Amino acid sequence: MTRKENTAAVRERIIETSIRQFLAKGFVGTSVTDLAKAVGIAKGTVYCHFKSKDEILASILDKFSAEFLDGLISEISTHEGDFLKKFRAFYKYTTEFGQYHRELMLVWHTLLGEIIGNASEPERKIRAIQGRYNDFLEKFLEEGKEQGQIGADIDTRIYARIIMALLTGMLLQWYLESPSAEDSRRYARSSRDFMMKGLEAAHPPSGKA
Repeated sequence: MTRKENTAAVRERIIETSIRQFLAKGFVGTSVTDLAKAVGIAKGTVYCHFKSKDEILASILDKFSAEFLDGLISEISTHEGDFLKKFRAFYKYTTEFGQYHRELMLVWHTLLGEIIGNASEPERKIRAIQGRYNDFLEKFLEEGKEQGQIGADIDTRIYARIIMALLTGMLLQWYLESPSAEDSRRYARSSRDFMMKGLEAAHPPSGKA
């Protein structure tokens, strides 16, 4: 292993360990000393890779943005088919990411609750990432409206946020219950269909109450 590869490996260990520590103790409740001990390195080694705990947090947020959001946008942008097919792909990507990257998804939601409102640089970064997610979903729903596959009069700004809220709640409930694989599949399909019915039923075609 080269020095560059070794440095990258240590950085990644610090990030992955920090995710688990922030989940266990919260961002504020976790010290750099705690992180160094959990990784099994000297405190000074942590500072060789990151200037501060805030910089570690920023790297976690960047990881979430790159692995979840960039991956999602790329998946949907290159997916063939109409809005309904893309919506299924969107939902599949989101739920599978939540399944296979549980800690990263959980720490994102944990940090939202802990940091929002403190006017810090991490909060601004979180808001920027969330803003990109909002913009993506709004444009995605506009595509559905243009194709006539969801209500033409829905407020895409509001519905984008409703979808994000429903996905957040669904994943947290999923983590809480730890259902079987088959129950997880039924849960995911039912939640997806519930969202689609809501989009369709919100503004029914003319003549249908």
